[in-house]
Amino acid sequence: MGLADGQSVVRWGIRRPGFSLAEAIITMFLVSLVLGVVAVQMHEYARVMSFSAPKDQVIVGSQLVIERLSTELNEATQFISPLPPSASSAGDIQFVKLNPNLQATRLPTSFPTAPPGTWNPYDPTWVVTVHYHLQGSTLYRDVAGLSSEPVAYGVTGLAFQWLGAKDLKIT
Repeated sequence: MGLADGQSVVRWGIRRPGFSLAEAIITMFLVSLVLGVVAVQMHEYARVMSFSAPKDQVIVGSQLVIERLSTELNEATQFISPLPPSASSAGDIQFVKLNPNLQATRLPTSFPTAPPGTWNPYDPTWVVTVHYHLQGSTLYRDVAGLSSEPVAYGVTGLAFQWLGAKDLKIT
């Protein structure tokens, strides 16, 4: 028997190019397994991120409050309580600073005579007394005669301690 033109003989042991059905099924199973593992990992990542998001907001809020407090402490012209260098206070600090809402005039560059020993370079109308205090779990900022506002909620503790003449530790 002869073969007609264009026909070929398929022999056992000689493979045609391409994949067999078994190879395709095994490949699909492995790809599905890898995609399933990736999906589970992405789901766990999303769950962890949603759990930690409120904690991240608390940390950022705390950092902002401490930054605001430290900026105002650097602007202080006088501390009322706790007094430096050795006093400490739990949840309470009071100080005087220049009122940022006023445009204070500059002092003259030279004086005709030496100022008296009790001379204060700041006009009493230029300064405000700022008081940070903890009531329960809320930290308040009071500006004498101007405003009182809560700056942080859920505060579990706040302490101020002088470490030297100019170093204040906030914990």
